[in-house]
Amino acid sequence: MCLLVRRKALCLIVLPFIPASNLFFPVGFVVAERVLYVPSMGFCILVAHGWKRLSSKNMLRKLSWICLSVVLFTHALKTLHRNWDWESEYTLFMSALKVNKNNAKLWNNVGHALENEKNFERALRFFIQATHVQPDDIGAHMNVGRTYKNLNKTKEAEESYMIAKSLMPQIIPGKKYAARVAPNHLNVYINLANLIRTNESRLEEADQLYRQAISMRPDFKQAYISRGELLLKMNKPLKAKEAYLRALELDQTNADLWYNLAIVFIELKDPTEALKNFNRALELNPKHKLALFNSALLMQESGDARVRPEAKQRLLNYVKEEPQDANGYFNLDFEGANSFASPGRAVELLP
Repeated sequence: MCLLVRRKALCLIVLPFIPASNLFFPVGFVVAERVLYVPSMGFCILVAHGWKRLSSKNMLRKLSWICLSVVLFTHALKTLHRNWDWESEYTLFMSALKVNKNNAKLWNNVGHALENEKNFERALRFFIQATHVQPDDIGAHMNVGRTYKNLNKTKEAEESYMIAKSLMPQIIPGKKYAARVAPNHLNVYINLANLIRTNESRLEEADQLYRQAISMRPDFKQAYISRGELLLKMNKPLKAKEAYLRALELDQTNADLWYNLAIVFIELKDPTEALKNFNRALELNPKHKLALFNSALLMQESGDARVRPEAKQRLLNYVKEEPQDANGYFNLDFEGANSFASPGRAVELLP
């Protein structure tokens, strides 16, 4: 019986841990503490079995209690100490980094924790270290680029994005590219394009990056959305319409997409279709502020008395969402509906 208990305990310790131990094959991920849950059960059973055997002997009974007390006390202290590591994401990942400094993922995780706290200067140091630990880590270079952008260092951000882009797998004829690259890595094209399109002389270059991302992954919704925004900026509403319609084929539940398409129809001088798309956006998100405001303006400009009550209601809903925006109150004054707020509220909000 004792032998059976001991074997079961050893099996619980060893067998669940083998798949994640890297002893026989690389697992490709950081071994988390959850991997030790079942092995720890085996350890507890083994300790209990050992204590039972020792305490059953009169000469060792006192020693067994001392040993058990030491084990419980030391493990309680270790648990207490470990609890401080779980105080925040930053402390947790820093504790892992103290154990293993050669894992780029850990450096990136600490960087993300600092980034979430808006501590971009410190986050940048950890992201850069991740690129030193693993120079071919596309995600690490993207993190560096994004952080430089947050610090308004556009030149350095572009350089980092270009490095990440150069590390992307090359297209192999006959093989699907999407199956060979992590979807989030394709964001390097979007991030780089979004960065350079702030320069009016580089809009075509940005468009080329969007098209390149789409060619690599035809179902890349964000690429179509970003390209549509750029094409509107380039005064190409027909092409922008095509981009948004393609994005809607991939996701018809995105209120922002319907709103963007409505703006395209306004550019195309088609207010009827624009209003239809504004309405669709509001069906999906009744509190969509831009759709509320712009659809109300469109109704006002139509001159149709039948839609004026709806326009008034949408403006009232808008000022509830944006009480500090004077434009909402100005247009309510136009409708003669400023009973919602005190008269002259729009003037009060002017700078």
